[in-house]
Amino acid sequence: MLGFIILQIEAIGKPIDSFGGYGYTTIMKIAYLADHAEHVSTVASWIFHEWDYLTPGVTLEQVEAKFQGHLSRDSIPLTLIALADAGQYTGSLVGTASLLVRDLATRTDLSPWLACVYVPPAQRNQGIGTRIVQAIAGVAGRLQVDRLYLFTRDKEPFYVRLGWHAMDKAEYHDQPVVIMVRMTYIADEYIRRMSTSGG
Repeated sequence: MLGFIILQIEAIGKPIDSFGGYGYTTIMKIAYLADHAEHVSTVASWIFHEWDYLTPGVTLEQVEAKFQGHLSRDSIPLTLIALADAGQYTGSLVGTASLLVRDLATRTDLSPWLACVYVPPAQRNQGIGTRIVQAIAGVAGRLQVDRLYLFTRDKEPFYVRLGWHAMDKAEYHDQPVVIMVRMTYIADEYIRRMSTSGG
């Protein structure tokens, strides 16, 4: 597990085969949005158009301003992006995910949150979402976060496959959502060491 923790952190900014050996062949790299601020407008547009029904009254300009505040590597909030790293599509944006202090307004007792996970339709089913979600968990562990939360309307099975667990149900803007939790890699490694040491 420790090797996997290191992989998640070191892979940011380096070319990787999206879960090579598991049937995926998309070559990409995970990077901080902070290092590619030219993509802020695209990320904001993706998130605005995908989830505008959850934030009535919020404008695209406000969403873009929010992501301008995510240009960090060592503090929350921050955003990761996935960039194609092979062939004619090298440098193209193919996915994103964010780490937020707050997300679900009705659960301010929970923090931090995985949020804004998005892969364009043409790039789905290639392991990109899986890779960027795992990378966010790795970054959270590096920041000494021991657990992450998210809420989802219809992607619970996807997150269950990645080790997340449903912990509650709620309504958000009249939409039923599931709140999920996952221990990060730093917590996973602590548990592994305790179990092998007998502590």
